[in-house]
Amino acid sequence: GYQKEEVIGKHQRMFEDPDYARSSDYNQFWMDLRNGQDKSDVFKRITKSGGEVWIQAIYSPVKNEMGRVVKVVKISTDITQQVEANIDYKNRVKGYSEFISKVAKGDLRQRIDVGGSNELTVIGSNLNAMVESLMNITNQMGAANNTLLVALAQIQSTVNAQAAGASQQAAAVSEITVTLEEVRSTSAQNLAKTKQLGEVAERVRREGVQGQQILEQAIAGMG
Repeated sequence: GYQKEEVIGKHQRMFEDPDYARSSDYNQFWMDLRNGQDKSDVFKRITKSGGEVWIQAIYSPVKNEMGRVVKVVKISTDITQQVEANIDYKNRVKGYSEFISKVAKGDLRQRIDVGGSNELTVIGSNLNAMVESLMNITNQMGAANNTLLVALAQIQSTVNAQAAGASQQAAAVSEITVTLEEVRSTSAQNLAKTKQLGEVAERVRREGVQGQQILEQAIAGMG
């Protein structure tokens, strides 16, 4: 974004992030160049408008006959598009990892933004489809669980009704048992009374026989 008149004769730090330009690493960078050491790496530079530019660059010190560094030649290539793509790739991978972690914890409301047209787009679409399938399975399991709960409630109601019927039957049996006990007791009492009556009747019979004998003896005596 600069015109050459704006940069010729100026220090290279004008292209650096201000914080980095004030750092010891930046000073060491130029000290190494002054000592004749080449530098080759990916560097971030700042445009006139404040944007970021990434370059693949080689800084080569040039020495004179005396072996003294008199200048530095830099050869660079703008790789901003590739770096931004890599950053986007890393961010999306990080997002996918966080997404999978949430799904693993049971959060099936998450969906991945599958913008773009690389392999991550396909992976994102497949992950979304997987979560949709998990959501459907979960819903089916929930419906089945509700049906099971209704069935269990019906079974419980039947068991309770049967238990109530059994209680009523037990009460009826208990009443019958009590009645039978009363009948047995009454029968025993009647049997005892019958025996007593039998004994009285026998005693009366014996006394009647004795009375008849006495009467016959009296008649005989009269005769």
